[in-house]
Amino acid sequence: MKHTIGITYGFYSGQWIGHNTNHLFELLKASFGGIDADVQKIGLLDTRVEIFDNHLSVKNIITGENIGDVAGVYFANWRSQPEFALAIAETMKRQGKPILSEEVLQVVPMTKLGELVLLSDKDLLLPDSVFMRNKHWLKLLKTDAELPFAFPFIMKVINGSMGVDNFLVESRELLKEIVSKDKEVLFVAQEFIPNTHDFRIIVIGGEPKLVIKRSRINDDTHLNNTSQGAAGELIPLDKVDPVILDLAVRAANAVKRPSFSGVDVIQHTETGEYYILEVNKTPQMETGTNTNEKVHALTSYFSNKLEASA
Repeated sequence: MKHTIGITYGFYSGQWIGHNTNHLFELLKASFGGIDADVQKIGLLDTRVEIFDNHLSVKNIITGENIGDVAGVYFANWRSQPEFALAIAETMKRQGKPILSEEVLQVVPMTKLGELVLLSDKDLLLPDSVFMRNKHWLKLLKTDAELPFAFPFIMKVINGSMGVDNFLVESRELLKEIVSKDKEVLFVAQEFIPNTHDFRIIVIGGEPKLVIKRSRINDDTHLNNTSQGAAGELIPLDKVDPVILDLAVRAANAVKRPSFSGVDVIQHTETGEYYILEVNKTPQMETGTNTNEKVHALTSYFSNKLEASA
């Protein structure tokens, strides 16, 4: 059976260290052809990373093909977009398909893209999510193509924090306005989970140490961030649904942040189900509410670590 090998670059077409990406591609194509294999060029920023029903998939927007269908992937160039590369590498790994180099699987997620990639395909409820460049959102809007979500849905920058650049999209016009402002900014689109509040669980040393219930004070916003004016209430651990605490620890482990992280969990008002929104690497220690309690929990844990190592 003839195999297809994916070859990744930052973009589907362009330059790589002063060389046209087609040059190496053609060399590889000729060489793989000698072993009866086809090659497919994959531009990392010309892919569409999707998580639906907690399952990760990646599509090649240029060709329309599902990247998970290739036999293996060679990451010729990936360091400019490591988390898009991680999405592809994880897709291959979960199907038992080879990649070169496996170094890509060691990428530490620094944005919501990498976090959700590592959270996917596990027994954790996640909002359905789509990651792709603004250029491709604009093309969808121009052709009147169907959008991945019904209105309203969420658009937020993948490296955002404290509720900044987090929008509730209720029309195609607003979506166009958002993605037209800066074509280089990367957004994640997510289904809107109806809610009245969310929970920030501070995980330290692999255990939940603090739970803060965050509730917006009116319906002028969809945000529950305390930095955006929401109220924060410290909830005793023994008063918190154990399901929330278990989900938070499992999510922190999945993203490789059990030592210290802030896990955001939201409850669907209609179904009662809990969803993982994200696993923050720096959970607002000095801002928001309950700063003294957060700092004390951290210093107490680290003091115990220091004593144990003495």
